[in-house]
Amino acid sequence: MNVKKRRLYIDILILMEQLHSLDRSLCNVGELLTSYGYQRIAIYGMGEAGHILYGMLSENEIKIPYVIDHHVKVDLVSTRQITVEELSDINDIDAIIVTPLVEYDILEKQICENSDIPVIGMADIIKEMLRKNREKRVQV
Repeated sequence: MNVKKRRLYIDILILMEQLHSLDRSLCNVGELLTSYGYQRIAIYGMGEAGHILYGMLSENEIKIPYVIDHHVKVDLVSTRQITVEELSDINDIDAIIVTPLVEYDILEKQICENSDIPVIGMADIIKEMLRKNREKRVQV
């Protein structure tokens, strides 16, 4: 494993550790997305992180009409599985959240080649939740 990849894995472990420390009553991902005007999103990557995110968003007002994953077959009642190439025909979502952290740059490029929909990395969401959590703790 090269140094850059090793550093990325360490960063991921640090982010996941920080995520566990969040007080979810102070900030949750649904409220965060809503605060930026995102009501309908697609999730790219339905591994463990994608399923956790799906569950968290399902508890909020956020709609998830699509998931994108070419490795895993997903069977969700109100969500359609699509490919990256099909994004060119999609215009009814506000953002795409990419859950794989290691390949984010490659996946973002593929998405942007097929769509103008904003792309958000899971790492960015976690960092923003941590920031908002710290702010609210100071206020309390």
